[in-house]
Amino acid sequence: MFLWDQTRAVAPKGHPPNQYGTRKNTNWPSIIVLAFTAFLATLAAGSLIPTIWPYLRLIDPQVTDLYSGYITSLSAVGHVIAAIVAGYLSNKLNNVKCALILGKCLHISAAIMYLTIELFPTNRRYMFLLCDFISGLGIGAFMIARTHIAMACREKHLQRGFAILTIAITLGMSIGTLFNTIFKTFGYPGREFIFGTHLNLYTAPIYFSICMNLIGLMILGLFFHGKLSPNEKKDKEKPKEKRISFDKLAVGLCFMVRIIISFVMIINQTLGTVYSMAVFQWNSSDAVYYHSLVHGIMGVIGLCVYVAYMTFNINKWFPERVAILTAIFCYFAFYSTTYPWPFYDSTIIYQTVTNNTEGNITATAGCNPSYKWCSTTPAVNVWVYHIMLLLFLGLGMPILNVNLDIVFAKILGPIKQGTMHGWFLAVGNSINIFGPLVVSRVYVASGPRYIWLFIICGIFMAFIALVLFYRRLVSYWVKNHDTSPRSMETTLNPSDIKMIMINKDS
Repeated sequence: MFLWDQTRAVAPKGHPPNQYGTRKNTNWPSIIVLAFTAFLATLAAGSLIPTIWPYLRLIDPQVTDLYSGYITSLSAVGHVIAAIVAGYLSNKLNNVKCALILGKCLHISAAIMYLTIELFPTNRRYMFLLCDFISGLGIGAFMIARTHIAMACREKHLQRGFAILTIAITLGMSIGTLFNTIFKTFGYPGREFIFGTHLNLYTAPIYFSICMNLIGLMILGLFFHGKLSPNEKKDKEKPKEKRISFDKLAVGLCFMVRIIISFVMIINQTLGTVYSMAVFQWNSSDAVYYHSLVHGIMGVIGLCVYVAYMTFNINKWFPERVAILTAIFCYFAFYSTTYPWPFYDSTIIYQTVTNNTEGNITATAGCNPSYKWCSTTPAVNVWVYHIMLLLFLGLGMPILNVNLDIVFAKILGPIKQGTMHGWFLAVGNSINIFGPLVVSRVYVASGPRYIWLFIICGIFMAFIALVLFYRRLVSYWVKNHDTSPRSMETTLNPSDIKMIMINKDS
């Protein structure tokens, strides 16, 4: 019989350019450079994120818990705007480099402004909002890096390509959060530094962020090319063919899952620190320390998952669609097990005030006395909450992140994916615009009960939708073409194919 050596065959018309056409080989050097740059960025972000809310509460005591929603929402506006513009710009220029460099510059600018907040005598909260908006623009622009991974890889290498990027991001976040255990030794208000600012527990991550992003900016400028299609000139010379149409329902399902991920992130970012300080009676310093520790462990778990995806061909025995369903179930399990069920013995204790002799700083612990629901809301056990967090979200998040990106890239097929990836990111982040405000208001008014119930119902409905349309979540090529050797024999020119004759007795 005959076997086709597909690695040397010329693809039939319509086969994916990143597998058989313009992208003949996966551009590993470019992917490694991009991953290292992402590592540096998340290394800084991991040390910075846990300190933002405690720092704001410290230097502007009049700010309420509701304000954390405003900060997250305005940052999300920046994400959405930058993701759409960066996606469109990348498609137009056939290159993501410009968008990535712009994102770095915006992020550095926001960090420098953040350092000057303590110099303002009043209304420091508004400077926080401005810094978070500019930082959101920078993050949104840099998120378009996933487009380059999708276009730089052959389809069979997508798993490894996305795993490398997510390993870099996870490793950066993990190590970054652990840096706060070092920065905590700086104390507060710390030592006076340049231009009247101070180097302390809360500002040290900012200086660190500036350094890491400057290094990343230099690496992008010197070693990264960022092209989406390596043979753009040849592609333009080809006659225009029928416009490629991807499965819009499948894309809609991916958007839905992206929204679920975003809503979970909203709860973690908007309520994570606030909720833990109330329920577990942590002060600002405790919240920074324990959140850094827990998220550092989650990062290690995620890193192990991504390394497994990079090293082993996991998708052969754990397909992307099954992995997505498993991860969605993990999300459901976490919120179901950490819901404030009535069988918990104690309720949430109201805050206490203690005097800190170092600088006469007041630290608060417990629930805000103005929240009437604290006296009737069961307090989730601190060990139950964090064990479930590590077990279910620690595993579910990395599994869902890597497999959703792979499925989305495969569904889109042979197109320049910059614009669609921009919208993909924008749809997920758009819920962050109003989501944090709604979540914050519901939390202030009634506590965590209704928020947990809402996300439990949403995850359950998403799971059902994925099961019903399971067969639609397939690669563009599986859905539109028969790629078996027999079908290739009818579409390929025999002169373009290496045939191997095998004796039937061998």
